[in-house]
Amino acid sequence: EDLESDLHLVVNGTSIGCLRELTGLTQNGRQGYIRLDAPGNAPIYSLRLINSKTPSGNDGFMLDHLAFRPSFIWDLKNDWSDAEWPPLSAYIVSKTRAERAAWEFVRATAAENKLCTVNPGFVLGPLLDARLGTSLEVIRLFMTGAYPVMPPVSFPVVDVRDLASVQVRAMTAADCGGRRLIATGATISMRDMAVMLRDAFPDRARRIPTRVLPALIVRLLALFDRQLRSLLGDLGVVPRADSAYVTALTGVNFRPARESVVAAGQSLIEHGVI
Repeated sequence: EDLESDLHLVVNGTSIGCLRELTGLTQNGRQGYIRLDAPGNAPIYSLRLINSKTPSGNDGFMLDHLAFRPSFIWDLKNDWSDAEWPPLSAYIVSKTRAERAAWEFVRATAAENKLCTVNPGFVLGPLLDARLGTSLEVIRLFMTGAYPVMPPVSFPVVDVRDLASVQVRAMTAADCGGRRLIATGATISMRDMAVMLRDAFPDRARRIPTRVLPALIVRLLALFDRQLRSLLGDLGVVPRADSAYVTALTGVNFRPARESVVAAGQSLIEHGVI
């Protein structure tokens, strides 16, 4: 069946365009993905599909597997990754399903206020020892020149010291019970990280790349590189998080991203990793 040409997607009461044009789809029953942004970067509270026959909204149409990727994360109580979204890595899917299962368990046992979850950004900062996590491995690859270019991706950064403080407060602050906390500061791109490292460590600057690979090339290379494949869902997306409510609840003020990036690089040197 042809997808109606006058079917419009309405976000917060404002039409953002014809569904056929937004998705490139012409038939029902097909899958397609689009990015939704509410006017003025406001939180998305209403989604409707309308056409000339039902201008007030039609419940007969359905948007399946809707994945919210807003410019700002406003409400972690209801904002979840869509575990069925194909570009998501197994790592993200496992984290999402595990946390959902935890909340389902405490609700079933009337113990919701006993649980508080902390959702961190890209964790950087100093090491305790020479063992690396996923985020620090990226800094190591930058500083050793493992890749001559980088993908066009950005991440909200959190310092491991601030993350630890949030986790302690999540267990001790009375108002944190039953809450999901996003622990992160500013969002920066991989190129931003590289520039910060070049400035902080000029003797290693020649090895640190600053060129950005076009997204199309990244997608092609991802067919053969598992690490690049895990980034496909983040290409061209700049996820920004509003963690002011976390600071208000815990008293933790998140450090500038540059401090965390430089501390990570310095720590890799001090522990003999690079």
